[in-house]
Amino acid sequence: MTLIGASGLSSKADELCRSSVSLAKEALTETGKSETVPLAGSISPVMHIFRPDLSPPENDCLAHHRECVEVLSGCGVDLIFFEGMNNIREAQAALEAARGFDLPVWMSFVPDMDGNLLSGELLQSAADLARSQGAEAVLVSAGSMPMITKSLPNIINGSPSGAKAIIGRYSPPSWKPDFYPRFENTEEILPGTYAREAQGWLNQGVQIIGGSSGTTPEHIRAVREIIG
Repeated sequence: MTLIGASGLSSKADELCRSSVSLAKEALTETGKSETVPLAGSISPVMHIFRPDLSPPENDCLAHHRECVEVLSGCGVDLIFFEGMNNIREAQAALEAARGFDLPVWMSFVPDMDGNLLSGELLQSAADLARSQGAEAVLVSAGSMPMITKSLPNIINGSPSGAKAIIGRYSPPSWKPDFYPRFENTEEILPGTYAREAQGWLNQGVQIIGGSSGTTPEHIRAVREIIG
């Protein structure tokens, strides 16, 4: 925690969530999009997004995610987005934690190099579980563009699905996105390149496109131009 910089950060979750949601709502109001753009409350895995082996026991996952959903629900988000789930056990606990809250739920999964879940479990099984437990949309995220493209057939089944890729360099156990200049030899993916890959995702049948770490407003703008 000391490396992050802010003192007392571990006790400020509620305060920071409320502040961030308030700022996001202000931005939507200023741009006239408060009635058309939903605001998602993003919840990551309890531990390391790229280390499914560190995921705590199911009861701990359930308690953590329930607390996060409660805080974000109280802040006034429009939907809960469990983002970057890396194993089925924690994904199931997260979905259970969201029950009882009157909010739509989305969930994204981190793929491995073979197009399955990062834990080695079948991504299709994880996607089917998420939908059966109430997720209105299932996405893949936090992987390179080739990894995302390869994994898409395992989550597309006719209901809303989506994709978000990372731009950067993989240095185990994490990706080093391009916005960290101290890391050399990161892979430069221009906005147009990202948008062309996104067009392929749309052609495969996804309905939701976004950007994970390393993407910029220019990347999203280029994707938006393709979507029309």
